[in-house]
Amino acid sequence: FSGITNYVTLSRILPGERLGRMELLSTVSKVTAGRKINANVEVRLYDVYDNAKYNATNYIYFTNTAGEGEFSYRSGSAFQFTNTYNQILSMTNFMYPKAGTKDLKVTNEQWGLSDTISGIEVVANTVDSYISLSSVSTGIAGTPFSVNISSATDAYGNNVSGTVQVRITNSGIVDYTVNDIVVNNGTGNNSQLILDASANSVTLELSFSGITNYVTLSRILP
Repeated sequence: FSGITNYVTLSRILPGERLGRMELLSTVSKVTAGRKINANVEVRLYDVYDNAKYNATNYIYFTNTAGEGEFSYRSGSAFQFTNTYNQILSMTNFMYPKAGTKDLKVTNEQWGLSDTISGIEVVANTVDSYISLSSVSTGIAGTPFSVNISSATDAYGNNVSGTVQVRITNSGIVDYTVNDIVVNNGTGNNSQLILDASANSVTLELSFSGITNYVTLSRILP
């Protein structure tokens, strides 16, 4: 002022009070139903001027649009930031029980903000149970019959795919051809052939990823 200089110093400039945007970051893209996801999740908060809100104390929670995610931090049990603009949340806080293409959405209700990771592929877990039936109760030597697999699901009700190994448990029957069964989306079948006629029952053992079923024919006629 007319050659006289003064100075005014602000100790710092804090981010604005209002949140302007959120970022949801994770490398997760494919996970197994019923297991924790395989990558941590990071959330970053910025004010309306795009400054990192390093003093944030805001609450956030997670949802899935299909309502099928099981998350530690959800509406009613939200996560609170503690004077930081970014927070890395362990993968152990997130699990999807149902197979399909899912998303992960983070929300801050106070300022009406959210961000989403889309296209997370959730695949079925290992088989938990399945139904196995023969197309006949009494076989005829040399006439093929089929063994049918249905309702092959994991512990969360998701249809599973894979291969069922087939073998005959009767040691006295030596002339036969059994075929493994390819299961696709919970169902499958394949033909079996027994050439030995016997008055005794015949049992086929089915093994699907360690889960064993049995199919019994009352006898094989000539």
